[in-house]
Amino acid sequence: MAGSGRNGMVTIGEFSRMTHLTVKALRHYDAQGVLVPHHVDDVTGYRSYSVTQVPLAQVVRRLRDLGMPLDEVRSVVSTADVGERTARIGEHLDRMERQLDEVRGAVGTLRALLGLDAPAGPAPAPGRTLDHLLDADATDAAGGEVEFRAEPATWALAARTRLSLAMAGWTAPAYAAIDAAVQAVGAEQAGAHGALFYPDLFEREQGTLVAYVPVAERPAPDALAALADAADASVEVRPMRLHETEVAVMVHRGTCADIDWTYGALGSYVARRALGVDGPIRETFVVSAVHTPDVSLHRTEVAWPVFRTRAA
Repeated sequence: MAGSGRNGMVTIGEFSRMTHLTVKALRHYDAQGVLVPHHVDDVTGYRSYSVTQVPLAQVVRRLRDLGMPLDEVRSVVSTADVGERTARIGEHLDRMERQLDEVRGAVGTLRALLGLDAPAGPAPAPGRTLDHLLDADATDAAGGEVEFRAEPATWALAARTRLSLAMAGWTAPAYAAIDAAVQAVGAEQAGAHGALFYPDLFEREQGTLVAYVPVAERPAPDALAALADAADASVEVRPMRLHETEVAVMVHRGTCADIDWTYGALGSYVARRALGVDGPIRETFVVSAVHTPDVSLHRTEVAWPVFRTRAA
């Protein structure tokens, strides 16, 4: 049992899962004075973070995703002046726009030479402002309700791999292979597509991801043997037993590009109640691209493993 979330203080590993920043990145940001732990043990050197630091970590992550140098990130997050924050971010975005214009020009020229049409771009997703996050409490960053429940044990057909979060595109061929396997063995699908995200996936450069589809019962041995013979070498599908698990659940609405907001809010809620236990975080794609191409209608349940000791 993790048990370190009492009074809203969490370990570096737990903070990593909440913010989608690796342990290596958090240590680097500490050394650079960008994101300093709330407490460092004088004897062990272990870092502890407060859940109130989650919004700041999410801002740092996004600024780094935009290619902002660390010294500029430090300058942005260290000032309380909203106008100054905006000006510094704006200067960086202006530089990026100039670079993008140059790239667009080169791409346009090459497309013209090849006679290719430009693809239609995706509609921009609604976002949250950096100023809101810098001034917000993590628990209101996503604005969702938390539900506690026990996920029942069930069988599933699943595919497992090791990758980085940046390689999550693996799930598309994985689910295609799993769906085909469900049909091939004559199994009855018993729930929406889901995935298990193990702690090492967030804490390190690479980690374990399991994509799965729940089924009503374990497929017969002869069906599994036939499945093994016809398996796609790139995606190995096997039966898996999902054990009964107590979880705290929050629904993420819309694109998964900003699902870390929901992770931060849910993880903070759990940490304040000392409920978190070790184990993978479960995502269930209740409404996804399988159901509708309208991303605004997508709904993903994020389930954090817990051990309930009192009413939340």
